[in-house]
Amino acid sequence: MTSQQALELVVLLGSKIREGGVVVVETLNPRSLGSVPHDYFRDPSHRNMFDPDLLSFLFKEAGFSSAEPSWDGPPGEAQRYTLLAVR
Repeated sequence: MTSQQALELVVLLGSKIREGGVVVVETLNPRSLGSVPHDYFRDPSHRNMFDPDLLSFLFKEAGFSSAEPSWDGPPGEAQRYTLLAVR
């Protein structure tokens, strides 16, 4: 997914999800050195890695009341993160 496609998707979700609705996004963690060579380059469809702070900002700008990332380990080591966005 390109950055433009991600932005368009978040804006679309902001217009379609009702108040109280939830969006869950799971993606590679660009803060983890292990995720880049291990997962990112292994899949030729990967185009961009999205920083959790950037995704949180985009969801909040699209009208979500919260958008918080969580990791299954320390942020610099976890290979993926989940972002929970609440409208």
